[in-house]
Amino acid sequence: MADPSRHLRALERAAADVQRVLEAAIITVDQKWNDDARRGFEAEHLAAIRSDARHLHVDLAEIAQAADRAFRALDQDV
Repeated sequence: MADPSRHLRALERAAADVQRVLEAAIITVDQKWNDDARRGFEAEHLAAIRSDARHLHVDLAEIAQAADRAFRALDQDV
C-alpha cells in the first residue's frame, strides 16, 4: 500500500509550486499593467485568489504533518 502521508506531502509541494507560479505571474502583470484598473481588479478578485492559494498550501502542509504524526503513532502501536 502506498504511503498516504507521502501523497499528502506531494500535494502540499504541488500547492507550493502553483502558488510560486501564481506569484511570479502576478509580478509580471504588475510590471506591465500598473494603473487604477489593475489595482481595482486586484482588490476585487486577485487578492482573494492569492489568499486562497496561500491557505491551500498552509492547510495541506498541516494536514500532511498531522497524517505523518498519526501514521507514526499507529506504527508505534503495532
